[in-house]
Amino acid sequence: MLKYTFVATTLFGLEKILAREIELKGGEEVSIFQRAVSFRGGLALLYKMNYSLRTAIRVLWKVKYIRLKKEQDLYDGVYSIPWEDYFTSDKTIAVNSVVNTPLFNNSLFVSLRVKDAIVDRFRDKTGVRPDVDIENPMIVINVHIHQGNVDISLDASGTPLFKRGYKLMGSVAPLNEVLAAGMIMLTGWDGESDFIDPMCGSGTLSIEAAMIAKNIPPGVFRKSFAFQNWNNYDEELFLKIVENEMVDKEFNHRILASDISPDAIEGATNNIKNAQLDDIIEIKKADFFKTEGDAGNGILIINPPYGERLSVSGINEFYKEIGDHLKKSYQGYTAWVLSSNMEGLKYFGLKPGQKLDLLNGQIKCKYLNFELFKGKRNDFLRSNSEN
Repeated sequence: MLKYTFVATTLFGLEKILAREIELKGGEEVSIFQRAVSFRGGLALLYKMNYSLRTAIRVLWKVKYIRLKKEQDLYDGVYSIPWEDYFTSDKTIAVNSVVNTPLFNNSLFVSLRVKDAIVDRFRDKTGVRPDVDIENPMIVINVHIHQGNVDISLDASGTPLFKRGYKLMGSVAPLNEVLAAGMIMLTGWDGESDFIDPMCGSGTLSIEAAMIAKNIPPGVFRKSFAFQNWNNYDEELFLKIVENEMVDKEFNHRILASDISPDAIEGATNNIKNAQLDDIIEIKKADFFKTEGDAGNGILIINPPYGERLSVSGINEFYKEIGDHLKKSYQGYTAWVLSSNMEGLKYFGLKPGQKLDLLNGQIKCKYLNFELFKGKRNDFLRSNSEN
Protein backbone atom coordinates (compact mmCIF):
# COMPACT_ATOMS: atom_id res chain seq x y z
CA MET A 1 0.00 0.00 0.00
CA LEU A 2 1.28 3.43 -0.95
CA LYS A 3 1.82 5.75 2.00
CA TYR A 4 1.85 9.51 1.95
CA THR A 5 2.63 12.36 4.34
CA PHE A 6 -0.36 14.20 5.75
CA VAL A 7 -0.71 17.17 8.07
CA ALA A 8 -3.72 17.82 10.30
CA THR A 9 -4.06 21.37 11.59
CA THR A 10 -5.67 22.26 14.89
CA LEU A 11 -6.08 25.02 17.47
CA PHE A 12 -3.35 26.14 19.85
CA GLY A 13 -3.26 23.89 22.90
CA LEU A 14 -4.91 20.88 21.26
CA GLU A 15 -1.86 19.45 19.48
CA LYS A 16 -1.28 16.54 21.89
CA ILE A 17 -4.96 15.60 21.91
CA LEU A 18 -5.00 15.57 18.10
CA ALA A 19 -1.80 13.49 17.97
CA ARG A 20 -3.40 10.94 20.28
CA GLU A 21 -6.49 10.81 18.07
CA ILE A 22 -4.34 10.24 14.99
CA GLU A 23 -2.35 7.46 16.67
CA LEU A 24 -5.55 5.70 17.76
CA LYS A 25 -6.88 5.91 14.20
CA GLY A 26 -3.76 4.25 12.81
CA GLY A 27 -1.55 7.17 11.81
CA GLU A 28 2.15 6.35 11.58
CA GLU A 29 5.28 8.44 12.22
CA VAL A 30 3.24 11.01 14.15
CA SER A 31 5.03 14.30 14.87
CA ILE A 32 3.69 17.31 16.78
CA PHE A 33 4.20 20.90 15.62
CA GLN A 34 2.62 24.20 16.61
CA ARG A 35 -1.08 23.94 15.71
CA ALA A 36 -0.39 20.92 13.50
CA VAL A 37 0.39 17.21 13.58
CA SER A 38 2.05 15.31 10.71
CA PHE A 39 1.62 11.60 10.08
CA ARG A 40 1.84 8.98 7.35
CA GLY A 41 -0.65 6.55 5.89
CA GLY A 42 -2.67 5.58 2.84
CA LEU A 43 -5.77 7.09 1.24
CA ALA A 44 -8.08 5.02 3.46
CA LEU A 45 -6.49 6.68 6.49
CA LEU A 46 -6.91 10.10 4.88
CA TYR A 47 -10.63 9.44 4.44
CA LYS A 48 -10.92 8.18 8.03
CA MET A 49 -9.12 11.19 9.48
CA ASN A 50 -11.41 13.66 7.72
CA TYR A 51 -14.51 11.78 8.80
CA SER A 52 -13.55 10.96 12.38
CA LEU A 53 -11.02 13.39 13.89
CA ARG A 54 -12.70 15.61 16.47
CA THR A 55 -9.87 18.10 17.02
CA ALA A 56 -8.62 18.68 13.44
CA ILE A 57 -9.40 21.87 11.54
CA ARG A 58 -8.35 20.42 8.18
CA VAL A 59 -6.24 17.57 6.78
CA LEU A 60 -3.62 18.29 4.11
CA TRP A 61 -1.86 15.93 1.70
CA LYS A 62 1.72 17.10 1.12
CA VAL A 63 2.47 16.72 -2.59
CA LYS A 64 5.72 18.68 -3.03
CA TYR A 65 8.60 20.19 -1.10
CA ILE A 66 10.39 23.10 -2.77
CA ARG A 67 13.62 24.75 -1.68
CA LEU A 68 13.66 28.47 -2.50
CA LYS A 69 16.81 30.32 -3.43
CA LYS A 70 15.15 32.97 -5.56
CA GLU A 71 11.62 34.12 -6.28
CA GLN A 72 11.33 32.24 -9.61
CA ASP A 73 11.91 28.91 -7.81
CA LEU A 74 8.36 29.05 -6.44
CA TYR A 75 6.70 29.27 -9.87
CA ASP A 76 9.02 26.66 -11.39
CA GLY A 77 8.55 24.24 -8.51
CA VAL A 78 4.75 24.48 -8.59
CA TYR A 79 4.67 24.22 -12.39
CA SER A 80 6.67 20.96 -12.19
CA ILE A 81 3.93 19.24 -10.17
CA PRO A 82 1.72 17.01 -12.40
CA TRP A 83 -1.51 18.70 -11.32
CA GLU A 84 -3.45 17.01 -14.12
CA ASP A 85 -2.87 13.70 -12.28
CA TYR A 86 -4.60 15.05 -9.15
CA PHE A 87 -7.67 16.77 -10.59
CA THR A 88 -9.26 17.74 -13.90
CA SER A 89 -9.49 21.21 -15.44
CA ASP A 90 -13.27 21.40 -14.90
CA LYS A 91 -12.70 21.71 -11.13
CA THR A 92 -12.56 25.23 -9.68
CA ILE A 93 -9.52 26.05 -7.58
CA ALA A 94 -8.31 28.39 -4.83
CA VAL A 95 -4.89 28.86 -3.22
CA ASN A 96 -4.32 29.62 0.46
CA SER A 97 -0.85 30.75 1.53
CA VAL A 98 0.97 31.22 4.82
CA VAL A 99 4.26 33.07 4.26
CA ASN A 100 7.28 33.77 6.45
CA THR A 101 10.26 34.53 4.23
CA PRO A 102 12.21 37.62 3.11
CA LEU A 103 11.72 36.51 -0.51
CA PHE A 104 8.00 37.34 -0.33
CA ASN A 105 6.29 39.86 1.91
CA ASN A 106 2.76 39.31 0.65
CA SER A 107 0.79 36.05 0.96
CA LEU A 108 -1.67 37.20 -1.70
CA PHE A 109 1.17 37.60 -4.20
CA VAL A 110 2.36 34.07 -3.37
CA SER A 111 -1.15 32.70 -3.91
CA LEU A 112 -1.35 34.44 -7.29
CA ARG A 113 2.03 33.08 -8.41
CA VAL A 114 1.05 29.55 -7.38
CA LYS A 115 -2.28 29.91 -9.16
CA ASP A 116 -0.52 31.12 -12.30
CA ALA A 117 1.83 28.12 -12.29
CA ILE A 118 -1.06 25.66 -11.90
CA VAL A 119 -3.16 27.33 -14.59
CA ASP A 120 -0.20 27.53 -16.99
CA ARG A 121 0.60 23.85 -16.43
CA PHE A 122 -2.98 22.82 -17.26
CA ARG A 123 -3.08 25.06 -20.34
CA ASP A 124 0.22 23.65 -21.63
CA LYS A 125 -0.60 20.00 -20.90
CA THR A 126 -4.34 19.80 -21.64
CA GLY A 127 -5.22 22.96 -23.53
CA VAL A 128 -7.83 23.86 -20.90
CA ARG A 129 -7.29 25.83 -17.69
CA PRO A 130 -9.27 25.50 -14.43
CA ASP A 131 -11.23 28.48 -13.16
CA VAL A 132 -10.62 30.19 -9.84
CA ASP A 133 -13.40 30.30 -7.23
CA ILE A 134 -12.45 32.02 -3.99
CA GLU A 135 -15.84 31.52 -2.32
CA ASN A 136 -16.59 27.85 -2.95
CA PRO A 137 -13.68 26.08 -4.68
CA MET A 138 -13.72 22.37 -5.46
CA ILE A 139 -9.94 22.12 -5.10
CA VAL A 140 -7.92 24.00 -2.47
CA ILE A 141 -4.12 24.18 -2.68
CA ASN A 142 -2.30 25.04 0.53
CA VAL A 143 1.09 26.79 0.46
CA HIS A 144 3.27 27.07 3.56
CA ILE A 145 6.55 28.97 3.27
CA HIS A 146 9.04 29.28 6.11
CA GLN A 147 12.33 30.92 5.17
CA GLY A 148 13.44 28.96 2.09
CA ASN A 149 11.26 25.91 2.71
CA VAL A 150 7.98 25.47 0.86
CA ASP A 151 5.37 22.78 1.39
CA ILE A 152 2.71 22.47 -1.30
CA SER A 153 -0.34 20.49 -0.21
CA LEU A 154 -3.81 19.56 -1.36
CA ASP A 155 -6.48 20.38 1.20
CA ALA A 156 -8.42 17.13 1.66
CA SER A 157 -11.12 18.71 3.82
CA GLY A 158 -12.32 21.77 1.91
CA THR A 159 -14.75 23.41 4.30
CA PRO A 160 -12.97 23.45 7.70
CA LEU A 161 -13.77 20.38 9.78
CA PHE A 162 -15.03 22.42 12.74
CA LYS A 163 -18.04 23.27 10.57
CA ARG A 164 -19.75 20.00 11.45
CA GLY A 165 -23.08 20.89 9.88
CA TYR A 166 -25.40 20.56 12.87
CA LYS A 167 -25.37 24.18 14.03
CA LEU A 168 -28.40 26.14 12.85
CA MET A 169 -28.17 28.98 15.36
CA GLY A 170 -25.25 30.40 17.29
CA SER A 171 -25.12 32.36 20.53
CA VAL A 172 -23.45 35.77 20.86
CA ALA A 173 -20.00 34.14 21.06
CA PRO A 174 -20.39 30.47 20.07
CA LEU A 175 -17.57 28.03 20.75
CA ASN A 176 -15.73 26.57 17.80
CA GLU A 177 -16.74 22.90 17.56
CA VAL A 178 -13.12 21.72 17.52
CA LEU A 179 -12.35 23.80 20.61
CA ALA A 180 -15.41 22.36 22.37
CA ALA A 181 -14.42 18.78 21.53
CA GLY A 182 -10.84 19.45 22.60
CA MET A 183 -11.97 20.96 25.90
CA ILE A 184 -14.00 17.83 26.66
CA MET A 185 -11.20 15.47 25.66
CA LEU A 186 -8.69 17.40 27.79
CA THR A 187 -10.83 16.58 30.84
CA GLY A 188 -10.53 12.85 30.12
CA TRP A 189 -14.33 12.49 30.04
CA ASP A 190 -15.33 9.43 28.01
CA GLY A 191 -19.05 9.07 28.64
CA GLU A 192 -18.67 7.00 31.81
CA SER A 193 -20.18 9.69 34.09
CA ASP A 194 -22.57 12.64 33.86
CA PHE A 195 -21.70 15.74 31.84
CA ILE A 196 -23.05 19.16 32.82
CA ASP A 197 -23.06 22.26 30.60
CA PRO A 198 -24.71 24.93 32.80
CA MET A 199 -24.04 27.97 30.59
CA CYS A 200 -24.68 26.13 27.34
CA GLY A 201 -25.07 29.03 24.88
CA SER A 202 -25.64 27.43 21.47
CA GLY A 203 -25.18 23.93 22.93
CA THR A 204 -21.86 23.14 21.29
CA LEU A 205 -20.25 21.54 24.36
CA SER A 206 -23.27 19.35 25.02
CA ILE A 207 -23.54 18.23 21.40
CA GLU A 208 -19.83 17.40 21.17
CA ALA A 209 -20.07 15.53 24.48
CA ALA A 210 -23.02 13.48 23.22
CA MET A 211 -21.13 12.63 20.03
CA ILE A 212 -18.15 11.46 22.09
CA ALA A 213 -20.37 9.47 24.45
CA LYS A 214 -22.18 7.72 21.59
CA ASN A 215 -19.07 7.40 19.37
CA ILE A 216 -20.71 9.44 16.61
CA PRO A 217 -18.09 10.60 14.06
CA PRO A 218 -18.01 14.40 13.62
CA GLY A 219 -18.15 13.99 9.84
CA VAL A 220 -21.56 12.32 9.91
CA PHE A 221 -23.33 15.63 9.22
CA ARG A 222 -20.99 16.70 6.40
CA LYS A 223 -22.31 16.67 2.85
CA SER A 224 -18.91 16.56 1.16
CA PHE A 225 -15.13 16.69 1.51
CA ALA A 226 -12.62 18.17 -0.94
CA PHE A 227 -10.95 14.78 -1.55
CA GLN A 228 -14.13 13.67 -3.31
CA ASN A 229 -13.15 16.00 -6.17
CA TRP A 230 -9.76 14.35 -6.71
CA ASN A 231 -9.00 12.00 -9.59
CA ASN A 232 -8.06 9.17 -7.23
CA TYR A 233 -11.24 9.38 -5.12
CA ASP A 234 -12.48 5.87 -4.30
CA GLU A 235 -16.16 6.12 -3.39
CA GLU A 236 -16.46 2.46 -2.44
CA LEU A 237 -13.53 2.78 -0.05
CA PHE A 238 -14.95 5.94 1.53
CA LEU A 239 -18.38 4.35 2.07
CA LYS A 240 -16.66 1.40 3.73
CA ILE A 241 -14.81 3.81 6.05
CA VAL A 242 -18.11 5.49 6.93
CA GLU A 243 -19.73 2.15 7.69
CA ASN A 244 -16.83 0.99 9.86
CA GLU A 245 -16.70 4.24 11.85
CA MET A 246 -20.41 4.24 12.68
CA VAL A 247 -20.25 1.94 15.68
CA ASP A 248 -22.83 3.04 18.24
CA LYS A 249 -21.68 3.09 21.87
CA GLU A 250 -24.01 2.55 24.81
CA PHE A 251 -24.39 5.58 27.08
CA ASN A 252 -25.97 5.15 30.50
CA HIS A 253 -25.41 8.56 32.06
CA ARG A 254 -26.82 12.07 31.61
CA ILE A 255 -25.84 15.13 29.60
CA LEU A 256 -27.47 18.21 31.11
CA ALA A 257 -27.51 21.55 29.29
CA SER A 258 -28.99 24.75 30.66
CA ASP A 259 -28.79 28.52 30.26
CA ILE A 260 -30.53 31.53 31.76
CA SER A 261 -31.14 33.09 28.33
CA PRO A 262 -34.38 32.09 26.51
CA ASP A 263 -32.73 32.91 23.17
CA ALA A 264 -29.78 30.65 23.98
CA ILE A 265 -32.13 27.81 24.96
CA GLU A 266 -34.10 28.21 21.73
CA GLY A 267 -30.94 28.14 19.63
CA ALA A 268 -29.36 25.26 21.51
CA THR A 269 -32.58 23.24 21.34
CA ASN A 270 -32.74 23.67 17.56
CA ASN A 271 -29.07 22.71 17.19
CA ILE A 272 -29.53 19.63 19.38
CA LYS A 273 -32.57 18.52 17.41
CA ASN A 274 -30.73 19.09 14.13
CA ALA A 275 -27.94 16.86 15.43
CA GLN A 276 -30.61 14.27 16.32
CA LEU A 277 -29.37 14.17 19.90
CA ASP A 278 -32.49 15.40 21.70
CA ASP A 279 -32.96 11.90 23.14
CA ILE A 280 -29.48 12.09 24.71
CA ILE A 281 -29.22 15.71 25.88
CA GLU A 282 -31.56 17.12 28.52
CA ILE A 283 -31.93 20.87 28.08
CA LYS A 284 -33.79 23.44 30.14
CA LYS A 285 -33.87 27.16 30.93
CA ALA A 286 -32.24 27.65 34.32
CA ASP A 287 -30.23 30.13 36.34
CA PHE A 288 -26.89 28.43 37.09
CA PHE A 289 -26.97 29.82 40.63
CA LYS A 290 -30.22 27.97 41.27
CA THR A 291 -29.02 24.59 39.96
CA GLU A 292 -27.27 21.78 41.77
CA GLY A 293 -25.61 18.51 40.85
CA ASP A 294 -27.06 15.14 41.72
CA ALA A 295 -25.22 13.09 44.30
CA GLY A 296 -22.35 11.37 42.57
CA ASN A 297 -19.64 12.55 40.25
CA GLY A 298 -19.17 13.82 36.75
CA ILE A 299 -17.68 16.59 34.64
CA LEU A 300 -18.93 20.16 34.51
CA ILE A 301 -17.57 22.66 31.97
CA ILE A 302 -18.26 26.39 32.14
CA ASN A 303 -17.39 29.01 29.54
CA PRO A 304 -18.55 32.10 31.47
CA PRO A 305 -18.62 35.68 30.18
CA TYR A 306 -15.10 37.12 30.13
CA GLY A 307 -16.17 40.55 31.34
CA GLU A 308 -16.48 42.64 28.19
CA ARG A 309 -19.93 43.86 29.29
CA LEU A 310 -19.30 44.04 33.05
CA SER A 311 -17.22 46.37 35.22
CA VAL A 312 -14.07 45.01 36.88
CA SER A 313 -15.79 44.83 40.26
CA GLY A 314 -18.85 43.28 38.65
CA ILE A 315 -16.97 40.48 36.91
CA ASN A 316 -14.90 39.73 40.01
CA GLU A 317 -18.05 39.35 42.08
CA PHE A 318 -19.65 37.24 39.35
CA TYR A 319 -16.68 34.86 39.28
CA LYS A 320 -16.70 34.66 43.09
CA GLU A 321 -20.37 33.67 42.97
CA ILE A 322 -19.57 30.93 40.43
CA GLY A 323 -16.85 29.50 42.68
CA ASP A 324 -19.04 29.68 45.77
CA HIS A 325 -21.92 27.93 44.01
CA LEU A 326 -19.68 25.19 42.64
CA LYS A 327 -18.34 24.49 46.14
CA LYS A 328 -21.82 24.44 47.63
CA SER A 329 -23.91 22.65 45.01
CA TYR A 330 -21.60 20.44 42.92
CA GLN A 331 -19.60 18.51 45.49
CA GLY A 332 -18.13 15.34 44.03
CA TYR A 333 -17.86 16.79 40.52
CA THR A 334 -14.84 18.04 38.60
CA ALA A 335 -15.35 21.53 37.18
CA TRP A 336 -13.43 22.98 34.22
CA VAL A 337 -13.56 26.68 33.47
CA LEU A 338 -12.44 28.50 30.31
CA SER A 339 -11.85 32.24 30.62
CA SER A 340 -9.56 35.04 29.47
CA ASN A 341 -10.26 37.06 32.61
CA MET A 342 -7.24 36.19 34.76
CA GLU A 343 -8.22 38.67 37.47
CA GLY A 344 -11.72 37.28 37.75
CA LEU A 345 -10.41 33.72 38.00
CA LYS A 346 -8.53 34.72 41.17
CA TYR A 347 -11.90 35.26 42.86
CA PHE A 348 -13.10 31.69 42.36
CA GLY A 349 -11.88 30.82 45.83
CA LEU A 350 -10.79 27.41 44.55
CA LYS A 351 -7.32 26.06 43.89
CA PRO A 352 -6.98 24.73 40.33
CA GLY A 353 -5.49 21.30 39.78
CA GLN A 354 -4.44 22.06 36.19
CA LYS A 355 -3.81 25.27 34.25
CA LEU A 356 -3.87 24.90 30.48
CA ASP A 357 -3.44 27.56 27.79
CA LEU A 358 -6.02 27.68 24.99
CA LEU A 359 -7.22 30.17 22.40
CA ASN A 360 -10.91 30.95 21.98
CA GLY A 361 -10.79 32.58 18.58
CA GLN A 362 -7.95 35.08 19.01
CA ILE A 363 -8.51 35.41 22.76
CA LYS A 364 -5.86 33.92 25.05
CA CYS A 365 -7.57 31.87 27.74
CA LYS A 366 -6.79 29.73 30.75
CA TYR A 367 -8.52 26.39 31.06
CA LEU A 368 -8.59 25.42 34.73
CA ASN A 369 -9.93 22.39 36.56
CA PHE A 370 -11.23 22.28 40.12
CA GLU A 371 -11.95 19.17 42.18
CA LEU A 372 -15.15 19.93 44.08
CA PHE A 373 -14.50 17.72 47.09
CA LYS A 374 -16.62 17.41 50.21
CA GLY A 375 -15.16 18.70 53.46
CA LYS A 376 -11.59 19.91 53.74
CA ARG A 377 -9.11 19.84 50.84
CA ASN A 378 -6.41 18.02 52.83
CA ASP A 379 -8.87 15.27 53.78
CA PHE A 380 -9.81 14.92 50.10
CA LEU A 381 -6.17 14.68 49.00
CA ARG A 382 -5.36 12.20 51.77
CA SER A 383 -8.33 10.01 50.78
CA ASN A 384 -7.29 9.99 47.13
CA SER A 385 -3.67 9.08 47.96
CA GLU A 386 -4.83 6.20 50.14
CA ASN A 387 -7.03 4.88 47.31
